[in-house]
Amino acid sequence: MPESNKRATWIREYLKPLVGCTITKVDANVEDELEVWPAIQVTTKLGQVFNLEISQDEDGNGPGFIFGLPTPQPMEK
Repeated sequence: MPESNKRATWIREYLKPLVGCTITKVDANVEDELEVWPAIQVTTKLGQVFNLEISQDEDGNGPGFIFGLPTPQPMEK
């Protein structure tokens, strides 16, 4: 099995607990002057809460970006 297929299978399994969850909070966690982490809280139908932070990789080497949402107004510089 190619490495990309193994990784895709791993990611699908990792994300499965999110199916059917409700987003209950969105936030931006400020770590320092340069790093702001997108954060999403979701709750399962049974009341279990997951606090998700979006990282650039599974090692947590920095914050990431979520694609697929409507484009916001550009940030002021």
